[in-house]
Amino acid sequence: MKSPRFKALGGGDEIGASCYHYKFSWPKSRYGYLSVIVDCGMRPHGRSSGPKLEYLRHVDVIIITHAHADHCVFTPVLVRMFPEAVIYMTPETYDLFLIQMEDSVAINMRNAKETGEQPLFTKIDVERMLMQIKLVPFWHRIDLPAGVSVLPVPAGHILGAASLYMKQDCGRQEHSIFHSGDISFENQCLIPGAPKRFYPNSPINTGVLEATNLHSHPRSTTRNRKEEENRLIEEICEVLGNGGRAVIPVLKIHRQSEMWEMLVSHGIPQSKIFIDGNPSKIFEIYQKHTSISRLPESQIIHHWRHDRWKMWRKNEPCVILASGGMMQERSAALENARMVIENENDALFVVNYMDPCSPGGELLDHIARGKKEIEIGLERFDIRCRVERFPGLSSHAGNDDLLDLAERARDRVIWIHGEDKRVKKHLASAPGHHVQGKNGKGITL
Repeated sequence: MKSPRFKALGGGDEIGASCYHYKFSWPKSRYGYLSVIVDCGMRPHGRSSGPKLEYLRHVDVIIITHAHADHCVFTPVLVRMFPEAVIYMTPETYDLFLIQMEDSVAINMRNAKETGEQPLFTKIDVERMLMQIKLVPFWHRIDLPAGVSVLPVPAGHILGAASLYMKQDCGRQEHSIFHSGDISFENQCLIPGAPKRFYPNSPINTGVLEATNLHSHPRSTTRNRKEEENRLIEEICEVLGNGGRAVIPVLKIHRQSEMWEMLVSHGIPQSKIFIDGNPSKIFEIYQKHTSISRLPESQIIHHWRHDRWKMWRKNEPCVILASGGMMQERSAALENARMVIENENDALFVVNYMDPCSPGGELLDHIARGKKEIEIGLERFDIRCRVERFPGLSSHAGNDDLLDLAERARDRVIWIHGEDKRVKKHLASAPGHHVQGKNGKGITL
């Protein structure tokens, strides 16, 4: 039996457009192998934002680990190319995936209208894709041809996020793979962390591991999640006490509800917290699957321009959880950032990853380099508000946990979904079986 093969089509030596191709030997197939795709997402900017699907000859199976855009929203394009492919995801991911796709169709159609180009995919493409989906709960094994099995286990990243134990058993020969997806071992307010005692409880041949926080500070020199939560609450209370407003850009699919629960559980009055960015459907899903606190209708900004300006004219202290975690163009986060950026009493608190090429990433870069001005759209702003990062609130595993995982892989560790410079720093002193999963480069497992 030939060894399995791995290739990153996107999200290998970068964060964005995650798409990973596994080929398992299968003589009965006319192609000679079973073709499995894990995730199919987009980068947050540019029209060439999807993975390199032209490498593919055929696809048998697609597995979506979770519902973040960089892991799932290019799936309609992949299914249009390979309409017989079967798609697997957890029920929780499916609920969030539907909202993600609804938003993505709207954005695609709007962009197509403005540019005169064809949309990347349409509502019809999405409807056809949905017919191919099979739901699989955590801990329920997926049995595929060629002696391949896949076990989705909780990843602790967002609601429904799964890590994958993949195994090919052909009698005398067996190969095991742990594909981490985006993973976190720390409990969040609504989502328990990945069950560390199980990860993995026996040696595996290959670990394909996310590298978001690889080569970050060791656990002993950083705040844990509870300490970081307390620091954020203290900063918010200080801003409110000074009569200011705190804007927190959040990823709509997860962070909006998670941050709401965090603030409420720490005693921030609900009347002081507003959510900008159509949260109702997301909260319904979290109410279905978790014990989230009820969101009063009065705290939702429904009509962006009217309600947002009405709130800002009151000039009252408040916290605004604004969707658009990277402050991308036209997002609620960017519009609210415009309002606070020149006000010394106000604040912008960053609680998630910012792509360096996004407006949020550019703002953080300006501050790191000591720049006092930034251009947003066609306007130039002085940076006067307080800007703070809270890396300890990341929903990705830290460096120490990632290295603990890597020790369980006896043959090979492939690092994916990480900034190129961080992975290269790690590889400079890592064991020889550690490699980077570069986009377009095939690796024999």
